[in-house]
Amino acid sequence: MSEGVFPSGSAAVAVGDKEPIVRATAPARLYDIASLTKVFVATVLHRLRARGSLDLDASLGRLWPDLAGLPVAAESVRALLSHRSGLPAWLPLYATAAGRDVVMAAARAPTDGPRPTYSDLGFILLGALCERISGCDLPDLLSVEVLDPLGLPSVRYGPVRPDETHPTGHCVFRDRPIVGEVNDENAAAMGGISGHAGLFARVEDVCRLGSAWLSSIEDRGGPLPADLAREATTSVEPGAHALGWDTTRPEGSSAGSLMGPRTFGHLGFTGCSLWVDPDARVSIALLTNRVHPTRDNLAIRAFRPAFHDTVMRAVLQEGLQDGSP
Repeated sequence: MSEGVFPSGSAAVAVGDKEPIVRATAPARLYDIASLTKVFVATVLHRLRARGSLDLDASLGRLWPDLAGLPVAAESVRALLSHRSGLPAWLPLYATAAGRDVVMAAARAPTDGPRPTYSDLGFILLGALCERISGCDLPDLLSVEVLDPLGLPSVRYGPVRPDETHPTGHCVFRDRPIVGEVNDENAAAMGGISGHAGLFARVEDVCRLGSAWLSSIEDRGGPLPADLAREATTSVEPGAHALGWDTTRPEGSSAGSLMGPRTFGHLGFTGCSLWVDPDARVSIALLTNRVHPTRDNLAIRAFRPAFHDTVMRAVLQEGLQDGSP
């Protein structure tokens, strides 16, 4: 783009139960959606909860006896989902562990009390917990619980063919350009499959996940009962994380200034986002590869709120809900 924000990007907007309207700077392809993986995995967890297979207030130690004696064993699933377990935000687990050993390395990380710290490590553990509870591996579980029921055919764990996706820069750890495999180093060390990162998707399917949650909140079907969906997307304080989702801050939110107070969403390190405004009944997805050729390009931070304000003006003033561009 001329602004130098990202080389390639796609956006999708859906109002209510209408199909997403898509705009792209390049032919439709898959994007590495980075931490947007978390909201797909959170949807799986809430589906398990809705069926009575998971108690969010159970400790990890009770659900996962192998963690006995570790600090994280005392933390609840709810604490990990809301990023209040005290786990570190990030550690270079890939430097000393690979495969399933990455999960146990995350479990051995020290906790720092029940204070809010956005943590990749918590979702590494939650992804593994999904597998333990269900007896299925994460890709199959995600397909059965979310992707197939909601009709999201593009969403998948990598690797994907290089001609299906966009490059995401050079990885120092792997000492090569990255295209078709996950950008995140810890997820790469796990074979590309984790609860915190690893998914690739087209923008319309990310937008459809937001619309599905909106349907649940409005009690119009969707993947979850309305009461659970509303709880999962409501934070205990403005700007804090809800149960697998982020919420908007009164000032300085990447969702801009025009989305409503009940808005929920999430960001992805590669330059991706999904925000849903239940009051305007709108879901807005943005997928980019802003990390190419270098992750040091932070222009996305100013672009995101401006982009969302532009979209919301169209939704609120120009009749986008009627299908106009």
